[in-house]
Amino acid sequence: MKQKLKILFAQLRGISQSLQTNILLDRDMIEDWDQKFVTYEGSRLSMTTSIENIVKELIELYYHKISDYLNFDYDEYWYLEINVFPSKKTLIFTASSKEEQEIRFGKDYEYTDLDEERQGLVDYLYSEFSDNTKIEFEGYGRWDDGSVSEFYVDGILKKNIEDYDDALWNIANYFMNKINGNWWNDGPGASYDITIWGDDIFVRGFKYEEEYEDTGMRIEVTPDNVLENDEE
Repeated sequence: MKQKLKILFAQLRGISQSLQTNILLDRDMIEDWDQKFVTYEGSRLSMTTSIENIVKELIELYYHKISDYLNFDYDEYWYLEINVFPSKKTLIFTASSKEEQEIRFGKDYEYTDLDEERQGLVDYLYSEFSDNTKIEFEGYGRWDDGSVSEFYVDGILKKNIEDYDDALWNIANYFMNKINGNWWNDGPGASYDITIWGDDIFVRGFKYEEEYEDTGMRIEVTPDNVLENDEE
């Protein structure tokens, strides 16, 4: 591999002081790649077949090291960035993978703030229980799936909530849409805790977002430290 890396640097020397390529991978499989370098000056350079093959072999050789930095909890797709500095005979791997962010939210409402449909649902709940009952329910959802996980009436956990599930689901979606602009189980989803107590309504929870984040990885490869292929 040492000689192949020298060939890569030799072919790119004189073209630019640095060149960059970005690759989308599904774990160790290349999913999307245009086989082009972007030079320091901003031009795009198509790779020769020999350079493309060297880059692929380097990815295969270093995948086990790179994967130590990757987080596959949220997505198996990740981005590999390769920067080549021909005159310095140095190639640098950096990577980004999906991370989840937790964003707290909270808002207070009154019964009169609700539209007619939601007022009807609150009225339905109170028709089942005495006036001024404290109704609390919690839930969690993501990727179009989810459920109401806990339902309390005056602090007492109700185990059978089938009769109320549709109303609670509807109310939760209504508030999530008002606060976050989507349903509570859209995409990475949200967790929520809603309290209805007379005319007062308290909505608390966390919205989850997934973004590609830099892993902090920086692997420098030179002819002096490059890994060797066992088959060579």
